[in-house]
Parts: sequence; structure tokens; C-alpha cells
Amino acid sequence: MKDLLEKYTQLSDDHQKEVIDFITFLLQKQERPNSFDMEAYRHEIQSVSTWSDHDLETALIGN
Repeated sequence: MKDLLEKYTQLSDDHQKEVIDFITFLLQKQERPNSFDMEAYRHEIQSVSTWSDHDLETALIGN
């Protein structure tokens, strides 16, 4: 820990702020539960449009 503090104090003020911001980001990420909502994912995937071969031909030809 002492080694880390020594390195930190050698950084410029801007870089020290970056380190603090990164640590804050990691702490927030750690606090958030990592839950996966399968129903929401399924709904999102089902709303993605699909193109048929005819749609693609029309788009490429420009008709």
C-alpha cells in the first residue's frame, strides 16, 4: 500500500484525478448487482427487424 501511495503522489494533479475517477467507477460497478433479465432481452431481440432476400436485392439495386 505504501508503494501505491508513493506512486500516486508522483502523478500530476490531472492523472491523480483520473486514478480517483477510475477507482470510483470500479466501486460503483462492484456495488451494482449483475442481474440478467431474460424476458427483457427476449423482448429486445424480438423487436429487431429482419430483411428478406427480396428486401436486400431491392436495396442494393435501388428500385
